[in-house]
Amino acid sequence: MFNFNLENFRLEAAKYLKIGLPILGSQIVMYGLTTTDYIMAGLYSPNDLAGVGIAASIFNPIYFLTVGIMFGIGPIIAQHFGAKEFILIQQKTRKYLWYGLLIGAIFFLMLNNSWVVFNFLETDTKIVEIGSGYLQAISYGVFAMTIFQALRNYSEGITQTRIIFGGNKDLTNKCEILFAQRFMNRTYIHTDPTTAEYIKYMNNNFFAAKVSIMNEYYRLGQKIGIDWKTAMHGFAADQRIG
Repeated sequence: MFNFNLENFRLEAAKYLKIGLPILGSQIVMYGLTTTDYIMAGLYSPNDLAGVGIAASIFNPIYFLTVGIMFGIGPIIAQHFGAKEFILIQQKTRKYLWYGLLIGAIFFLMLNNSWVVFNFLETDTKIVEIGSGYLQAISYGVFAMTIFQALRNYSEGITQTRIIFGGNKDLTNKCEILFAQRFMNRTYIHTDPTTAEYIKYMNNNFFAAKVSIMNEYYRLGQKIGIDWKTAMHGFAADQRIG
């Protein structure tokens, strides 16, 4: 039987608000950017506003569909990485790059034939021209998008060497059993939600700091005339750095 405990609810709600509010803020900013685009197009002309708006409503679901398909690469690569099946990683990565080109070609054709949707909606001719032209311009970048997704998920697959669960131990144990069926030979860490989120922030800040300090090393090296390629080779040869 379900028992509602108000005090536990308040404590858990406070934790999730700390985690959720930054995410909510980022989503509001993203929607704000889209809203700004619409306002700018609307100030130019009503037809441009309608054309860009309809084109965006066509582009977004197709884009997220392709991204969703490519997201399947990460867990597969991660499984092989955990099992140290490096030859299979090489073979499948090459295959996924070809898949990326294929999906990009389908994406390209769909954007360049968007007039089918405009005609189905019985859109005004001027709006069709604006919206179709907008999507055709975007279509030349879709191959880079899908290849990037393939490489991104490959990169994430070989770097996610542990899975962290934040929450009630009974529930996270069930999650581990579920994940272990797909992600073998992995390290699982159980903690509370706040600590799990804090670990993520620590990782993100650490990697950002590494990028920043290497950029500073490069700028300083350029000023004093060092051989950057040799300097990087000597720097990375230290096994403590890798």
